[in-house]
Amino acid sequence: MADHSVQEIKDLLEAGSELRFVPQPRCPAPYGHWELRHRASGPERIGWDVIERLRRSAMAWLKDNTEEVEDGTALVYRHKQKRLI
Repeated sequence: MADHSVQEIKDLLEAGSELRFVPQPRCPAPYGHWELRHRASGPERIGWDVIERLRRSAMAWLKDNTEEVEDGTALVYRHKQKRLI
């Protein structure tokens, strides 16, 4: 499991990575794990302690700069893209 700082997670999201919550099959919420995916590389597991630090210190940044999308059963947080038009 990777131990990233809050700033590293923010930088990776701005660079195109996705932060995903993947629920455990056949288990009620909130059982599951967090992953960080960057383009073609495979998923990198992120510990709950990193997510809690992110929530405590950067919740306003997350709300303003990311969008939440469902991908199957996973919740995906990705950086909002600027409108091109």
